[in-house]
Amino acid sequence: QLDEYIYGSAEVIGLMCLKIFLQDSTASPQDRATMEHGARRLGAAFQKVNFLRDLAEDREDLGRSYLPVFTEEMRDEIVTDIREDLDAARQSIPLLPFGARTGVRAATDLYGCLVDNLESASLEDLKNGRIRVPSMKKASLATKAMWKEVFQK
Repeated sequence: QLDEYIYGSAEVIGLMCLKIFLQDSTASPQDRATMEHGARRLGAAFQKVNFLRDLAEDREDLGRSYLPVFTEEMRDEIVTDIREDLDAARQSIPLLPFGARTGVRAATDLYGCLVDNLESASLEDLKNGRIRVPSMKKASLATKAMWKEVFQK
């Protein structure tokens, strides 16, 4: 059920974004398949990060729980899964049209940083508040993504 929810709430968003990115370009069937896989995995990673980030709000404020039993072991498994999703997404970024790569890379790197923060947070921190990335770090990630696309060909 969780996989179906992730597909319907997040993976399809990645696929819709990809469709927009590719509207004025052509890609081989193999490249398109790789990009679709990356888009789905990136959407899945975003959703799983948000499950972990929103534990407190989902349970306390909204009365819902996507992860009914939450342990350190479960967090570590989800973090490993997210890292695999992000790695798969990163492999497809070079295939994207130039205008899409910087934003996708910046978002992927931001969520990678969030995963690092989620992994190092205590379960108590996860259950009591939202884990964030400081604004200066976000700006740095965006700058690095732009630098990589423009200057490191």
